[in-house]
Amino acid sequence: MKNRRGRLVAWVLGAALAAMFPAMLAGQAAPKESAEVQALRALKTAIGKDSAGLPKPDSIKGMELDAVAGVGQKAGEAMMEVDNAIWFVNLYQQMQCEPDRAAAKAALVNRIHLFRTLLETQVFQIDESLALASLPATLQAGHKLQADLKAAAAKLTEIEKGLK
Repeated sequence: MKNRRGRLVAWVLGAALAAMFPAMLAGQAAPKESAEVQALRALKTAIGKDSAGLPKPDSIKGMELDAVAGVGQKAGEAMMEVDNAIWFVNLYQQMQCEPDRAAAKAALVNRIHLFRTLLETQVFQIDESLALASLPATLQAGHKLQADLKAAAAKLTEIEKGLK
């Protein structure tokens, strides 16, 4: 009896999930991402790899730990901003109604400008954290992260200019 009830619950949950997230029909392709979105995804991945190169918190202490925590926090924030930019650009590019695209363009330009400004600010904030660092691994990961944030900001500038 319990096994039968479990199967029923699993079936109902599966049906509910299938209704909420319908599978693509046979022959229906996922929307192709633009070169801009693909470049932003690559930069987000690079930021994640750079932050993974930071020394592990359990192996350091003192000011070095503060430096690693500060750089790691900025990396996490940067990944969220790039991810938000990806979402907004994807949404805009998939709009097919020209009046909707025109209305959304100003909002997209505003968001892209905000994310770019935040990334540029984080480059300087990482400098503040790196001033506390002395380990080569922390400094190297921090500088690589800064380069990736600058590249992401430049890509957002390029996207913003293309929208104007």
